[in-house]
Amino acid sequence: TYEHKHVLRDAINSTWGEEVLTGSNLPGDTLTVPIPSYTLDNGWVGDNCSLVAYVYNNVTREVMQVTERKFVP
Repeated sequence: TYEHKHVLRDAINSTWGEEVLTGSNLPGDTLTVPIPSYTLDNGWVGDNCSLVAYVYNNVTREVMQVTERKFVP
């Protein structure tokens, strides 16, 4: 069998995400956004899954920051 890697399985906070900043920001600013609890579907192997979060500019469509973390049981 073929093992698929880097496949989008779900969008935790909707297809287009949520707005996290409505005003201005400066280089070096830190944003903290709470992530809701999430349960993996049956058949998914938690050790093979990661959460990928990204921030993008809705006007320019530029991706500003990306981070990836393994799931914590």
